Amino acid sequence: MKKLLNIVFASVVLMSMQVAHAEAEKKDNKFNDRIVAEFDGEKVMLSQVLMVVKSTLGMYDPRLLKLPTESLLKDKMMVNMVKIVRDQLARELILIKKAAERKDLKESKDIAKKVEEFRKRLMVEALRKEAIEKATTEENLKKLYNEMKAKHPKDAKEAQIQQIIVGSKKEAEELVEDLEGGADFGKLATEHSLDKVSAKKNGEMGYIMEAQIPEKALKKAIFSTKPGEYTKKPIKLQTGEYVIVQVNDIRKAKFPKYDEKMQKQLKAQATAKAQFELEDAAAKKYEKAGKQIKVFDPNTGKADKFQKSGEDIRKAFMGKAPMAK
Repeated sequence: MKKLLNIVFASVVLMSMQVAHAEAEKKDNKFNDRIVAEFDGEKVMLSQVLMVVKSTLGMYDPRLLKLPTESLLKDKMMVNMVKIVRDQLARELILIKKAAERKDLKESKDIAKKVEEFRKRLMVEALRKEAIEKATTEENLKKLYNEMKAKHPKDAKEAQIQQIIVGSKKEAEELVEDLEGGADFGKLATEHSLDKVSAKKNGEMGYIMEAQIPEKALKKAIFSTKPGEYTKKPIKLQTGEYVIVQVNDIRKAKFPKYDEKMQKQLKAQATAKAQFELEDAAAKKYEKAGKQIKVFDPNTGKADKFQKSGEDIRKAFMGKAPMAK
C-alpha cells in the first residue's frame, strides 16, 4: 500500500502541472464535474484528479481505466489515493497564484511560445474530434459494414489455427523436431511462444480468414497444410520472428456479424480513415495554393521523401493488413 502511494505521489509531481490545466473529461456520470479543491478562484475538478490516479494505476491494472467513478469512490484505498492526488493538485493552485504575480513570467517569450504551441495542438485536436464524430455515427458504421460485406469474396476460406512464435530459426526448428517426436503443440505454445496472449490458450487463434493474413508466405503455408497437421518448415515473419502453425480446420469463410466487437473494429477503422482524409483534404487545398510540406532526413538533414497521403503512411506502418475479425 505504502509503495503504491509513493508511486502515485511521484507521478503526481511529474504530471500535476499538465493535468491542472487540462480540460476536464466529461463522462456519463454525475461525479466528474465536482469541485474537489479551490483557492482564490482557481479550481481542481474531480475529473482532473481521476485522470492522474487512473493513468498511474492503469499501468498495473488496465481494468481500472474503465472503472466507473462511482465504483472507484466506494473503495477505501482508492479514495485515499484520490485524496493524496487532490491535495497535491491543490498545492499547485498556490503556485499558479504565485506565478501569476510574477511580471517576468507573464512577459516570458518562452512561455508565450509554449502556450501558442499548445493552443495550436488544441485546435488540431478539435478538428480531428469533429471529423471522427461525423465518421463514427451508427449510420456510418453500418454503411461501412455493408460495404465490406458486399466485397467479401464468395469463395473465401478461413482456417482454425494454433501458433508458436519464437525469436530464431534454430529454436523454431528444434520445436518442429519436438513435434515430430510426439510433443503436444498446445503445450509447446504455452511454454515457448512469444505471443503471450495466444500462449495462454495453447496457441489457439480461432478462425482466421485469408484476407486477414497480410504475409503471402504465411497465408500460403496455412492454406496448403491439411487439417490436423502443422507446418513442417518454420515461416519467417516480417518482424524477423519465426512461426509454426498447426491447422485444425479449413472451411468456407463466414463474414462476421454486426455485433459489439465488430462495431469497435469498424469504429477504429473509421477513425483512422477520417483522420487521414482530413489531413489529405487539407494538404490538397494548400497544394493548389502553391504551398507544400518539406521534410528532411533526421540523420543527414537532407531533403527527404514526403508521404503525401494518409494511405501511404498507413501502408508504411501496417502494410496492407485488413481489419481483424
